Amino acid sequence: MLTIVMYHYVRDMPNTPWPAIRGLLTHDFEGQLDYIGRHYTVISLDQLLAATYDDGPPLPGNACLLTFDDGLRDHHDVVLPRLLDRGMSGAFFPIADAVENGVVMIVHRVHHILASGVEMGALFHELLELIDAWRDAYELPSTADLLAACIPGAVRYDDARTIQFKRLLQQALPRQAAWAIAGELFRRHVSADEAGFAEELYLSIDQLRTMASLGMGIGGHGVRHDWMEHLSRHGQREKMLRSREFLSRIHGAMPEAWLMNYPYGSYDARTVALAREIPGCRLAVTTRPGLIADFSKPYELPRLDTNDLPRQGDAPPCAWTLAVREAMERGGETSREVA
Repeated sequence: MLTIVMYHYVRDMPNTPWPAIRGLLTHDFEGQLDYIGRHYTVISLDQLLAATYDDGPPLPGNACLLTFDDGLRDHHDVVLPRLLDRGMSGAFFPIADAVENGVVMIVHRVHHILASGVEMGALFHELLELIDAWRDAYELPSTADLLAACIPGAVRYDDARTIQFKRLLQQALPRQAAWAIAGELFRRHVSADEAGFAEELYLSIDQLRTMASLGMGIGGHGVRHDWMEHLSRHGQREKMLRSREFLSRIHGAMPEAWLMNYPYGSYDARTVALAREIPGCRLAVTTRPGLIADFSKPYELPRLDTNDLPRQGDAPPCAWTLAVREAMERGGETSREVA
């Protein structure tokens, strides 16, 4: 049985400029690592990839892979030293344009806009005003049609209005319009210095190279954190190929074997078929909750959100598998709305 755990922000939120960002407190991360160390064997990304070959070594019993999405600076400053102290490895998934070009992704613009302290109703009204103002410039559908595409479903961590706000910017609006509108809200409520903000938020290429040299795995996570299922077949293929090229700039050569991490956990049948064709892409992970008993679906591997695991204590894994099953039965992704 393989357990893959998913992390995003790991920091002491109350002691940062953005205390309302949703993430895992450093203390809780340390407690969770101690828990995992007692009950699992933490494996490296290289170990996992090697196990996918016919003659590859099998994984140890109760194997666990720790994954860290989006290439956040937290992963170097907070996560890395704590993994090294425990002799553990992690798999890190940076976004190419965030690292190389200082672009703050829509997903992180949204996180910080929501954490800016502006009341949700006021933010939502402001978003609708921008949509109305730029409707002709971007040939946008009516507000009614856009909202109809964002009817809130069952999501574990957000209220209905917040879900609609995120879905409008992350899914419903045409991509060019979403970048422009999210950018305007970001400038108003977060920062007018996007490049400086990105430098503080994301890992640098040198930090990623250092992490790789210390035994950490680096995988693909797209170029601009696009929803794969919303792209054309050509667009999906381009994003995966450019993810591979980005990895080559970290490692100094094209990777012989690598893992794709679908942004937002978004994929469809075309994505799976394309992943099989991309040179060296051996596996892909989603945000579906679950445990892995075999590699019968290597390009649709589920993960557990950090919130699905204990953060301290000695409860055995069987104590929380019921909670994981309940999450699976509720359906939906564990973190698509926050990832």
